[in-house]
Amino acid sequence: MTPKLTAEDIASRHATVAEKDGVPIGFYTLNGHEDYLGIGLLFVDRPFIGTGVGRLLWSHLIQRAVALDARLLGVGAEPRAEGFYQRMGMVTRHEIDHNGERLIWMTGEIGKVVT
Repeated sequence: MTPKLTAEDIASRHATVAEKDGVPIGFYTLNGHEDYLGIGLLFVDRPFIGTGVGRLLWSHLIQRAVALDARLLGVGAEPRAEGFYQRMGMVTRHEIDHNGERLIWMTGEIGKVVT
């Protein structure tokens, strides 16, 4: 399933889109919280998984987090994305149930995650 961004998401959630030849191939969104900066979505289109697009988006996400003075990142990751986030320096904390979906809650301190 491909997540979709609304115009409101793009405007309010610090959305960034990766493109190839003018076609969107990935994106991320950020959600501000009192104690951490949440990664709302980080998505790479299936044909581009493993090509470095995720790492490029991650690098941009970290630059944005630093510009927003974030100290801590948090994400409710799909289990199949847990390895990616671990390679980026995020730490698995526990499982959560989000509207009936099993997610892995992960956190990472700015300065300790891969940039």
